Amino acid sequence: MRRLPRRLREFCESQKIMRLAFTDGRGYPHVLPLWFVMIGNDCFFGTDRESAKGRAVVKNPRVGWVIDGGTSVRTYKGVSFWGRAEEVTDPRLWRKVWRALGTKYYGSPESRAFQELYTPETLIVRLRPEGVFFWDYSAE
Repeated sequence: MRRLPRRLREFCESQKIMRLAFTDGRGYPHVLPLWFVMIGNDCFFGTDRESAKGRAVVKNPRVGWVIDGGTSVRTYKGVSFWGRAEEVTDPRLWRKVWRALGTKYYGSPESRAFQELYTPETLIVRLRPEGVFFWDYSAE
């Protein structure tokens, strides 16, 4: 996979929402916004194991995702990825991602609200990019 320029990587890391595209159980495409963290070149998210997206990405790991933003034509930028989803089974990596999500969205993984939402049963998913397309109109 092509490496992201530092500026776009920093942009992706600073965003709060990504959009995940997957195929549902009936074969239809779905696109859902969700919280995420980036660690290395991979994106991670958490979900309930029995949620539609949790079941779908386990059944068919071929997914796409977009991280984008901007408020005007001169500030639009984003990254569109495609690749594979996989469950994080390594307990150390699971904990690292869990802590990163808690810090990013609640200020701390010790937050009671975070711990109610992200339990030890949470499915943590790694998105491994195989390809990428990006745009940055702010660089013009």
